[in-house]
Amino acid sequence: MSRSLAATRRIQQMGDRSPVVDRSLDEQANRRRAAALLRAMAHPVRLAILKALSSGPRCVGDIQHLVDVPQANVSQHLAALRHQGIVDCHEQGNLRCYYIARPSLVRRLLPLLEAEHPISRPSMRTLRRAAGQRDRATGSDPQQQGG
Repeated sequence: MSRSLAATRRIQQMGDRSPVVDRSLDEQANRRRAAALLRAMAHPVRLAILKALSSGPRCVGDIQHLVDVPQANVSQHLAALRHQGIVDCHEQGNLRCYYIARPSLVRRLLPLLEAEHPISRPSMRTLRRAAGQRDRATGSDPQQQGG
């Protein structure tokens, strides 16, 4: 059982729960799930496999030829993706054909990753203005404190 699930169950057993605590735990659990999905996809070969599968189901041998890595490696990467529920397979005898089990996730994420995302650097003026707004909001103005 994961730590966050165990913590959630302990709080639920305690009875007196605050909606804010519940929401915070839900948000933490969602972030953990999202991070696990991203970790599972965070490898060039896995991204290539997902790209190959995005056009339809493929058998392991076909995937191997498309991504140009040894079959054992393809199988390991497919197992990692399958463990997170990103892909799944249909078996018939010795033949395993894989497909994307979360098509909306992959359909949205792959184009996002393939697009150019230039680095943006805000000006020092913009940074100072943001810091000043934060300081005024928290009541700690560094200029009044000699900073």
